[in-house]
Amino acid sequence: MDLTYPQWQEPLAAAILEFNSRQLGEKIHKAEEAIANRIKELEFAQDNRHERLALSDGLSILRDVKRDRLGTVEEKSEYVERFKRSGSKFVVEDSSDEKLTVELDVDFNRRPAVNHFRTTSLHVTHHSSADYEYRIDGTSVFCRLIEDWHNEPGVPQYQNVRDGVVLESAIRGRNNAAWREWFHGFNVDDEINPVRKEVKWHEMEAVSWHGLKYFIVAKKLPQPDALRYLRQELERLQTGAAAFFKEAEKYRLERDDNSRLIDRLRVAEGKTQPPDHEIQKLFASPENVGITDLEFSWERKLTRVLEKLLAE
Repeated sequence: MDLTYPQWQEPLAAAILEFNSRQLGEKIHKAEEAIANRIKELEFAQDNRHERLALSDGLSILRDVKRDRLGTVEEKSEYVERFKRSGSKFVVEDSSDEKLTVELDVDFNRRPAVNHFRTTSLHVTHHSSADYEYRIDGTSVFCRLIEDWHNEPGVPQYQNVRDGVVLESAIRGRNNAAWREWFHGFNVDDEINPVRKEVKWHEMEAVSWHGLKYFIVAKKLPQPDALRYLRQELERLQTGAAAFFKEAEKYRLERDDNSRLIDRLRVAEGKTQPPDHEIQKLFASPENVGITDLEFSWERKLTRVLEKLLAE
């Protein structure tokens, strides 16, 4: 038999072709073990997308074999239990007009898929979902968009990306009067350019999806390494924010997390508001204290995510 990935497909094939119930259980266990070992080997590897998908399909096949031939409904293998724990949901946003969640280690159709995550978003009436592939390098997380779907009431369902390829012809084909009426200000280049970047491997920033990077690191790195990194990030954000507030005092500003005038700042009592160019200068300085301006803006949210992960 000509197999693409014989390391784990051979024991999988042996299980599929075994109809003796006494021997089937042992062969299923060997196949699960081979799949688990290969998944562990690929966990931090780059690319290998096709084999990752094949591994997920292999796991589904074993589940069907166990159900149909052994009458086993619940998966009890060590790998599947670990997979269930890692296939967790991360809530990015949950407000009255916007909901965004990320499911780890599932593909677009919610099938088990190592090193993939599925996003589901509802913003007012616009519903979208997407499949991303991710990889870890040290404590850095990289991702790229594989597929997306968009739904809007009264508008035909549409895609911008499929199989990691930007559907540029389809996007340009939507540049018509009807589409511009549905989406006022629709611009072809504004649609194409962002997804061109998304389909390429790019590093996930801490603020992306409100701390999803921290969630992935916590789930995927060995626990001591994950805890050390998360604790370091918590210290970096808190120390950086405190230093930024201290710097703001030089501009006659003080902390106010609920301020609507200046991000997390208000004019100190008895002081005059600094001119715009001074405020711009201040917000260009967070990197000097170890954080970016966006990290300063989202520091409270990121801190809550880190504290929750460290407490688990």
